Amino acid sequence: MPAPTRVLLGDPLIAPRREALAGLLGSEFALTVPEDFGKPALAAAAQEADVLLAHAAPSPVLEAAPRLQLFQLWIAGVDHLDFPLLRRLGLPVASAHENARTVAEIALAHVLACGRGLALGDRKLRAGDWSVGRFKAAPGHVTYGKSVGILGYGAIGRAFAALARGFSYRLLATRRHPEPGGAGREGLAFLGGPESLPRVLADSDFVIVTLPRTPETVGLLDEAHLRTMKPTAWLIVVGRMEVVDEEALYRACREGWIAGAGIDVWTRTPPPAPRLPSAHPFHELDNVVMTPHCGGWTQEAISAQMGFLADNLRRFRRGAPLRGLVDLELGY
Repeated sequence: MPAPTRVLLGDPLIAPRREALAGLLGSEFALTVPEDFGKPALAAAAQEADVLLAHAAPSPVLEAAPRLQLFQLWIAGVDHLDFPLLRRLGLPVASAHENARTVAEIALAHVLACGRGLALGDRKLRAGDWSVGRFKAAPGHVTYGKSVGILGYGAIGRAFAALARGFSYRLLATRRHPEPGGAGREGLAFLGGPESLPRVLADSDFVIVTLPRTPETVGLLDEAHLRTMKPTAWLIVVGRMEVVDEEALYRACREGWIAGAGIDVWTRTPPPAPRLPSAHPFHELDNVVMTPHCGGWTQEAISAQMGFLADNLRRFRRGAPLRGLVDLELGY
């Protein structure tokens, strides 16, 4: 009987799900957790692992793992990985994309919250202020039928488009390599390549940023691009904040270049980093809706994620094509 596949659960966030994952996988897999998650203990445990299951891995850990045949992430984002090292090691990397619908849902929630002024109305009413709403100035606009641009028409972009059709949004999108005739097949008003970014920005009432962070996308939405948007348009950021010039976005919201923003992803991380998510005081602006990078984190997404990981590990064991393989050259 073949030896079990040895899977190292290599960070403290996935380790508590050992029993749940073991129940899905069965006796063909041996799941281990290191004594602690410091580099020495991780490196020692990795020496016997066939698969590393984690959201990240220090370089010394990867270099100390001669048996390692797969680095399986339990998250979708890969922009934090050491791609030069992974290319040198020739180590396959797979990510988990089972949260695309969940992220798309929070993008839609931000569209509605921004467009209808929900966050501002909530804040004011909690203070006994009825200055927006039925009896005073209308806090927002109907979003139904508006033009929505999707920057990055991948898994999240497609999931958003599926949700958005119930609102009759006119959908425009960009992706790295659009296929001829793709707009019609996808039910989009427009689908173009990166060169189409100014057109999509100028024509959209809401712009959804789902792009990953890569060398090509960092700082892509700079001041010039933000000034291309309508002054009545909203920017919704659910991919990576590094794609946007953060200072320029703050100024755009404060000075009225655009209507405002809905932001779920940030360049600052939770404690022990500063509690506020940005060096710029977005929290002082009434036209910004802020959420704490929770777009992909729901009970349903976690369950789907466990199913995805179990399926991919079984694929690995039998030599079948893996889902979510990362292109080590492109960085996503």
